[in-house]
Amino acid sequence: MKAKIIFLSFFILTLGLVSCTKEEDINNPTTNRPESIKELTATADFSWQTVRNVKVTIQGSHIMTTTIKTANGEEYFKGMVKPNAKVETTIALPSTITEILVSYGPFTRVVKIVNNTIDCNFDLNKF
Repeated sequence: MKAKIIFLSFFILTLGLVSCTKEEDINNPTTNRPESIKELTATADFSWQTVRNVKVTIQGSHIMTTTIKTANGEEYFKGMVKPNAKVETTIALPSTITEILVSYGPFTRVVKIVNNTIDCNFDLNKF
């Protein structure tokens, strides 16, 4: 008798779990997914670029090493700045980055990228 109750309980539980699945209607899809990449559409102002070129100008009053890094530590440039001379270069940054860290020797600044340009002047004579 006890075995029949256990078997019946197991059978009802299995039947309940199997019958509680949602069936999708193949003829009436709920999502509008494209079949191929050619069917993808985007708004006119959408940018497909993931990287942008940023013009960098760094100058300083002393000879020191300078680096450009993101907030998570990825280094994009490293060079030497001579006194009262400009270092000009172009770096490729992910388009999602809006500010970077510019180090000049032991000094570091957070610099916003404006119009794809970074301009940084480390004049230590003014400190």
